Amino acid sequence: MSTSSITRVLSDSNISRQKTSNTMVKKNNSIVAPDKSALTPDTIERLNTDDDNYNKAIAAVTTAKASRNAAKNVADTKRELLDDNIGGFFNTINNNIKLHSMTVDARAFYGLSTGNKKSPIVNTDIKRELWGKRIIDGDAQRVAAGGSAMANPTILQFKAIFDGYNTVITGLSTLKTNVQKEIAAVNVLNKEMDSMLLHATNEIETTYSELASPAMRAAAREYGVRYVSVGLPIVVSGTIISKATGLPLPKVKVHIGGGRKFALSGIDGKYSLNTTLYGDLELYADLTDFTENMTSITLADGVNMTVDIAMEAE
Repeated sequence: MSTSSITRVLSDSNISRQKTSNTMVKKNNSIVAPDKSALTPDTIERLNTDDDNYNKAIAAVTTAKASRNAAKNVADTKRELLDDNIGGFFNTINNNIKLHSMTVDARAFYGLSTGNKKSPIVNTDIKRELWGKRIIDGDAQRVAAGGSAMANPTILQFKAIFDGYNTVITGLSTLKTNVQKEIAAVNVLNKEMDSMLLHATNEIETTYSELASPAMRAAAREYGVRYVSVGLPIVVSGTIISKATGLPLPKVKVHIGGGRKFALSGIDGKYSLNTTLYGDLELYADLTDFTENMTSITLADGVNMTVDIAMEAE
């Protein structure tokens, strides 16, 4: 066993701040006379106010993300429909040219080369907007020049699909902005949260300062105070899966709060993370389109640990 010093650690992430604050409130509310809180009345009032504000701000982020994700699902359907119609429109143009019901010059109205029959690759919203407008504007110019009206789809059918796509994409952009706004609102509260949690933690330790160090830390832990040390090498490993599907998740970034090292899960969802930290730790797992996962773990000096994680899609 190593003999390193024990250090108190404070929360350094939104999810950790919320958990610590919630734990302090829950512990304080559980105290029944004649027992007394380790916190003064003024600190309790500050804690309750900050905790309520922070919980509401975090909830607002969750609600904004849910609205954004619902809109994203609709947008994906609209994108697929528009992609199919853009491709179908240009295929119709090429078929008409092949059947000699149009000349190859018809392609020029849409910004297409007249030297080949290639159709554009449309795989981004910028390209969808570009080629959608080219089809609508170009077809009007072609018909004005004496060309016959298109069918399957007609230009009116295509325009309805394009307008529906634009409406959803515009709404999605607004919802994405709302998510960032709500996240910024949480971050604005972090300075006060950090100050309050530090003040509360100092009070808790002062209240129990006459106890032996192990007993003091044990009492403080009930309020969510955490302590860590540096010791022998440890391996934290496990498997990360999707909570919804049960399938393994590759490329999940895993790290321990306060540590500099991180690991990525493999194609089988397995990860292995080396650390020399032990004590009251927080294990984070992060992957795009999934909610950041934080698991509280208690590591013993030099003792490996298995931690499996199920992540929720946003």
